Amino acid sequence: MRHMEPPEAYQDRLSVSLEYLETHLGNEFSLEEMAWHACLSPFHFHRIFHKLVGRTPGDHLRRRRLDSAARALLGSEVPLKEIAQRYGYISLQGFMRAFRDQFFATPAQYRSLGLPILLDTPFELHLGRRIQPASFSEPVTTHSPERRLMGLSRCGENDHPSNMRLLWQALGRMGDRARTQPWVSMDRFLAGENGPYQFFVGLELHPCEDALPGLEILELSARDEAHLHFSGSFDELWKGNFARMWCHVLPGYGLRPEASLWKRMPTAPIAAGAPVPLQIPLAA
Repeated sequence: MRHMEPPEAYQDRLSVSLEYLETHLGNEFSLEEMAWHACLSPFHFHRIFHKLVGRTPGDHLRRRRLDSAARALLGSEVPLKEIAQRYGYISLQGFMRAFRDQFFATPAQYRSLGLPILLDTPFELHLGRRIQPASFSEPVTTHSPERRLMGLSRCGENDHPSNMRLLWQALGRMGDRARTQPWVSMDRFLAGENGPYQFFVGLELHPCEDALPGLEILELSARDEAHLHFSGSFDELWKGNFARMWCHVLPGYGLRPEASLWKRMPTAPIAAGAPVPLQIPLAA
């Protein structure tokens, strides 16, 4: 019986294919052509690519095209149609629909806000990411003073697209402050892990400062917090690891969250492999 090499053994070959794709994002590609650059059959290329990169070749190409288009939108006045064609979209409507599906905002909204949000990390550093499981650091407890926030909130299901749409809406109303001041999001289960869910996005206010028009104020009393880091992406955190931290990680250290999760969101892409800092208010 022939011994099959593990997917990790093909990283060098896959890097050649990825690098070619990255420098020709506006070209049309077939699975056969992508596999040819890696010197693999289409079947094995698709299987190994999905194992190492964490998504199919078609999904990767689409995400990289849209990520590059988003970067081109920031700080430029290049027409949308020209950017769409540069990254392989013949139809402007098709480009706008795909962009909205990935970034939860239109290209015009993304450009006007000027915030590099939800951008991918460098393509070559995706290799092997799925092999290393997402993990949490050991929590450190500190005492946090009372604080006031202004922003927007929604209640209902823990729904990632709805949360992202609220995020863009809140950042738009915050204006220039969202570009210069760190902003925070909160996930709160109001009555246990299966109870009503609340998502909040906002900025910290000074003690006597009023909220901007159209934004609400959230007041938090002084409390103890657990500070820890998550090794993985925000997407991985939202899709399952939030619940794991809530129900297993913190209780394993004898800590009980106050049904809130704080994430200080970056205003620039997190470098590949950089941990995500978390602040979790604890129950008294």
